[in-house]
Amino acid sequence: MFKSFDFENIIRTLDNTATRKIMRFAKLHPTNIGQKVEIIVEHFRANVAHLLEGHAKAMVVTDSRQAALRYKIETDKYLKQRGYAYRSIVAFSGKLSDEDYGIEDATEASMNPGIGSDLARDFRRPEYRLMIVADKFQTGFDQPLLCAMYVDKKLPDVHAVQTLSRLNRTYRSPSGEMKDRTFVLDFVNDPDDILEAFLTYYIEAHVEKETDPNLVHQLATKLAQARIYTPNDVERYADAWWAKKQSHAALAAAVTPARDEFVARWNDAQTGEDSEVLDELRTFRKDCGSYVRLYDFMSQVVDYGTSDLEKLAEFLRQLVRLLPTEGVDADVDVSGLEMRRVRQIDQGSADTALSGDQETPGLQGITGIGTRVAHQNRQQALLSEVVSKINELFGSEFADPQIEGFVRAAAGMAEEDPRIAEQIDHNALDQFMASPDLRETLTDAAVLNERAFGKLTGALTGESDRADEFIRLIGQYLYQSRRLRMDDTRDDKGKDGPGKSE
Repeated sequence: MFKSFDFENIIRTLDNTATRKIMRFAKLHPTNIGQKVEIIVEHFRANVAHLLEGHAKAMVVTDSRQAALRYKIETDKYLKQRGYAYRSIVAFSGKLSDEDYGIEDATEASMNPGIGSDLARDFRRPEYRLMIVADKFQTGFDQPLLCAMYVDKKLPDVHAVQTLSRLNRTYRSPSGEMKDRTFVLDFVNDPDDILEAFLTYYIEAHVEKETDPNLVHQLATKLAQARIYTPNDVERYADAWWAKKQSHAALAAAVTPARDEFVARWNDAQTGEDSEVLDELRTFRKDCGSYVRLYDFMSQVVDYGTSDLEKLAEFLRQLVRLLPTEGVDADVDVSGLEMRRVRQIDQGSADTALSGDQETPGLQGITGIGTRVAHQNRQQALLSEVVSKINELFGSEFADPQIEGFVRAAAGMAEEDPRIAEQIDHNALDQFMASPDLRETLTDAAVLNERAFGKLTGALTGESDRADEFIRLIGQYLYQSRRLRMDDTRDDKGKDGPGKSE
């Protein structure tokens, strides 16, 4: 395992904002990535390339789309300089620009000339030996020739299992050579953390309580009884979702009536201080998310024999992102920062082998749905605080209820992004606030809510110091709100004792 950035002592006295920016600057610096690329390629060449009759392949796992783009550029440059015949493929979604490299609107097609849109299929070609990824292909990717993985990304809990398990595909070459060796070279993760993640699923992972497949039907019935959406709303969304050419406008039109109905009831209940109705709406919002997760889980093993449940899952997946939910550092300019030296430190290898005498913890089944309302007092205090700060930022230009609705909608939708939820769960606040995904996710949420919030959307999506401050305030609220709910959940479990679930 390798560790990089041997300069913690130099920046220890700087404030959090400066530290975050310097660390990100260093992590993406061409010198740093170039050093890692050299380590990766030479390790692959010396230890991996000759396996499976010279056809073995490797995956490079990076922590962002920009990192994947830069790894691709530096890898191809190094391969060309050394005269190696290996070729690489990079996988990322959408378009990317990189001012430092003079790249604008790069796509998978432009970065992988000569191959088609099916990267998994083209990676089978013998000349392609290295696949560089950020999020794509870390799960569900079946390539038996994969013998090595080079990891430059934190892999917490199940993500470590899902990602590293890409190596666990058996293979026998035409000459009879068996795939019996795999390699993981990790620049980031602690071996003990990886071992702990795998222990949960090792040998005989078992579910302590069975999950009743009828819970899906029960929850669908319960949600319908709230009369926030109609069967026609679900059908309209399904027609737009499975159309040959998806239309964002059609999808939005199908889900908007339900969102507006929920918001109208929410506002009326707040105005009338009707706590019972507010609790019912909170439970509905929670049940929407529970249904999506439950259906995704159960549909893998149960054939429900109807498309209505799947249509509802897709409808609620979008609806729940649109429903409203319940200190700032000074910016630091690092544009003049120059990297003088960076070292990759070999921390040695670690044996993370699993043995039969290690106890395998049981996995909790799903035993109940929609049975509890979250604690509100601390959440409401947190929301009031951020509304006050935003009001101060804009000089009372907007009414408090408007700001509150915007913050709830933007933060709630952002939290539905698995990347954001994972980053909150496994990082300190200052680390999360440096996330390159935060601005993108909040901007997407604001645009989808533009019709409801108008000028506030423009204020967040603009390019100004005030927009940056606005994003920081909502980002801090998003982080602290989720952490409060996690604390409340842990407190509830401690009170209820084992065996209870929400």
